[in-house]
Amino acid sequence: MTTAQQIEQAAAEWLMRREEPGWTDLQQDEFATWLDESWEHKAAFWRLEHGWREVDRIKSLGLDVSDLVPSWRKKVRRFWKPIAGLAIASSIGSVAFLGSMLAGPNTSQASNDLALFDTPVGKQENVQLADGSTIELNTSSAVRTSITSERREVWLDQGEAFFQVRHREGQPFIVHAGDRKITVLGTKFSVRLDEGVVKVSVLEGRVQVESANPNTVGGAAIVSGGGTAISESSSTLLIRGSDDRVERSLAWREGMLAFDKAPLSQVVSEFNRYSERQIVIEDPQVANVMIGGTFRSDNSEGFLRLLRDAYGFQVTDVGTTVTISE
Repeated sequence: MTTAQQIEQAAAEWLMRREEPGWTDLQQDEFATWLDESWEHKAAFWRLEHGWREVDRIKSLGLDVSDLVPSWRKKVRRFWKPIAGLAIASSIGSVAFLGSMLAGPNTSQASNDLALFDTPVGKQENVQLADGSTIELNTSSAVRTSITSERREVWLDQGEAFFQVRHREGQPFIVHAGDRKITVLGTKFSVRLDEGVVKVSVLEGRVQVESANPNTVGGAAIVSGGGTAISESSSTLLIRGSDDRVERSLAWREGMLAFDKAPLSQVVSEFNRYSERQIVIEDPQVANVMIGGTFRSDNSEGFLRLLRDAYGFQVTDVGTTVTISE
């Protein structure tokens, strides 16, 4: 069995275990650990989970697929065996074929349309979607996309992305980030997911930010061009009408970081997103020093020299980290 088949088998085992009753917190922790070991693990599980959900979607249409659905899920269960790599590939293909038949002859893509894009630390990538929209991925970011003639959905699993959405009459473009759902019809905006906090900055147009849970109390927030929404837990803060603020937050698209009276701790945190070598501030008073200016995101050395020359801070290289102190 190849490494890819072993990963697919493990993904199927986790999917089946999650479907069974009695799923525990310990199992969830073990699953999360396995998922975080590599992007290959994530991609394999997400592909399989997508196919599983697609069967449920087809059943919800009220069509008689009783012959297909049980056999497909039995194949997933047989995936516990060594030969299951071929079985699951076949079953997902069957679901994709059925989805395309149900959608009609004008469907440009089959239902098995989930795609994964990610960037390593310090790198960025432009993604062209099938509907003409584009995504610019910032450092250490990952998205999954599902773009068909029937729906347009993106899941921001980590990091930050800038979206330029092509308008399609009657069909919104939906971005899922953390516990938030962002819905647009045609606009330019960015979404950032950072430890459960979702930040939406709108350059042009309007977007709607709401909880992904339909049972959550509270209405949706409308964010217009120049506005920013910051959501955490059940709260959303709206910051309106500041084009300069939004443009500064999008400076990374040009390889830059822009700040206006930001504490040094915030500036350092941004630089740390773009480099494996981390900057550490040892003195709380130093962390609160206000910084302004524009810096290259890939030139932390130049930024550290400025701190040493302009503020007289001690900058010490200790291998994998750099410390800043008075």
